[in-house]
Amino acid sequence: MDVQDKEAIYSTLNDLKIDILVNNAGLGKGFEALFEANPDDIKPTLKTNVINAAHVIRAVGPGIVKRNQ
Repeated sequence: MDVQDKEAIYSTLNDLKIDILVNNAGLGKGFEALFEANPDDIKPTLKTNVINAAHVIRAVGPGIVKRNQ
């Protein structure tokens, strides 16, 4: 699954019965000092590591909570 593709995240994970999530995908670009970093590197890093990680949690979280109540 491509964690940079929001539709792929939801279509792949929504119906799976997942009990534990290890959200370990990440992208490492733009680690220079912020004033030296290329904005073109920062945006995909944040999208992958923060925003799309949140989409993965949103896709599987409700099912995990429901099954563990």
